[in-house]
Amino acid sequence: MSNSTDSTLKSPWQNVGWLKERNRPQAINPRRRAALITFFALQVINLIFLQKFVAPFDLHTIGLPVDIGPVEIVLPVSYLLSLALLFYARPSIDLNRLILMVLFSIAVLISIFSQKNTYSSNSVLLVFAIYIPFIAYFEVHRSTIKTMTSVYLNVMLAIGGIVALQHFSQLIWSWKVWPNLNLIFSPNLLFQGYVYIQPIIYGSHFMKPNGIFFLEVSYVSQFLAVAFALELVYFQRLWRLIFYAVILVSTFAGTGLLLLAVCAPILLGKINARTLGGVLIVIAISALLAVQINWYQQVEHRFGEYRNTGASANHRFIEPYEVLVEVVKRPYSAYTGSGPGSGAKDGQAFWWVSTKLAYEYGFLTMISFLAFFGYVLFANAPSRRIAFVLFILFNFMGGFIIPVYPLFIFLLGGMFRVRSGEVA
Repeated sequence: MSNSTDSTLKSPWQNVGWLKERNRPQAINPRRRAALITFFALQVINLIFLQKFVAPFDLHTIGLPVDIGPVEIVLPVSYLLSLALLFYARPSIDLNRLILMVLFSIAVLISIFSQKNTYSSNSVLLVFAIYIPFIAYFEVHRSTIKTMTSVYLNVMLAIGGIVALQHFSQLIWSWKVWPNLNLIFSPNLLFQGYVYIQPIIYGSHFMKPNGIFFLEVSYVSQFLAVAFALELVYFQRLWRLIFYAVILVSTFAGTGLLLLAVCAPILLGKINARTLGGVLIVIAISALLAVQINWYQQVEHRFGEYRNTGASANHRFIEPYEVLVEVVKRPYSAYTGSGPGSGAKDGQAFWWVSTKLAYEYGFLTMISFLAFFGYVLFANAPSRRIAFVLFILFNFMGGFIIPVYPLFIFLLGGMFRVRSGEVA
């Protein structure tokens, strides 16, 4: 199996000026390569270890009438890191990304100007603050992509170690010995609306390991699932696959496992017989672990949750569909919605990105955004299989204006592109 790119789609208008096609192969620039890898590593640290923290955004203090409120600190930190990177590496602008972003912006404006209800201007500002940088990307050597991937995988090894230590500590003592960020920091500094401490089953004395730094255990599960997918596509190291799978099962969270199950036909579509044998070993070991820790008995009550209004599975997979069906019936839904920021604000509500966009902005905005985001992930993607995993994660399990999700997915799936010129 080849570890090179899965896709070689070419944009006809890439890089003229900044958008001008550069056809000549370029030698590797060690300084630029080191800067890009350092940036990637710092972004991984930012998106994992700072995701529970917020920063207030009130620009009244400098004379601007803008008060977005608390914003996940990963967003301003990401901007600061990106600005620092510009001193070492110049990004390229994909004209197709730019055009699709303009179309999305026009659709947003049409929706806003057609509103009969009030809407949140802060929500719109946050959308553009998150997604406008997605029009840019950096060209890198394919070996740089693999080095960056290794950085993420190594960090997730450390997270896996933390999860294992959390299990051991609560078996020996209690989960209360875990470092608890909710107790260490003021609530004003933390991103609210997530179940940070969650029992494995209601009434249990054992808690699901949250990786200490994650918003909740579902995030740990999803980040581990992405690590498993990256390992499978780029390296196929059996012990690593076993490690990520075992830790994933031990979180007792279902979204990461569901993500891998949904994406399995795509992920396994190009692997060779030897790798497939390794995957079967991983599945067997994971199943054995599940039996040993009574995994099924601990989570079986959740299999029917989708039927119960208010349950997590219903919030994630049934309610978004029902809302989408209701939106279709509205006479004005083609071009406008109920207004940005008007969607469900319950901390347990996990609307799909398509549902949130259709409900708040209308179907024109939804279609234009999904076209933009899909192009960002799939066009010239280093791996279209990973792009598929990230697209499913983003739309069905992520959050449209929860900065950590789009920034995480863009970092792994849209910010870096391999060019035939093999630049640094």
